[in-house]
Amino acid sequence: MAQFQVFRLASGLLVVDCQSDDLADLPSRFVLPLLDPDQVPDPIKALHPVILIDGREMLLATHAGAAISRNHLGKPLQSLESHRYAILNALDFLITGV
Repeated sequence: MAQFQVFRLASGLLVVDCQSDDLADLPSRFVLPLLDPDQVPDPIKALHPVILIDGREMLLATHAGAAISRNHLGKPLQSLESHRYAILNALDFLITGV
C-alpha cells in the first residue's frame, strides 16, 4: 500500500488511500471517496478539492472518509501524490474547520 494511491472498490467507487505508509501493517486503511461533482451538493472548496481522474473532474469527498479492510483495495490505479497538500489540507479542514 502506498499513501495517496487511487483504488476502485468492487462497488465501482474510487477511493484514495490516505493512511501513512508507516502504518502498512494494520489490517485497515483510511480512505476518502472520489465522487462526481453532482454527488456533492454545495461542495466546500477547502473540504472538497477537485482532482482530475482520467481527464474527468472528481471531488474528494473528505467528509465521507472511512476505514476499510485493506483486502478490499486490490491494485492501485494511479497516484495522487501530486495532490498531497490539497488532500492534507482537506483533512485538516475536516478536523479543525480552518
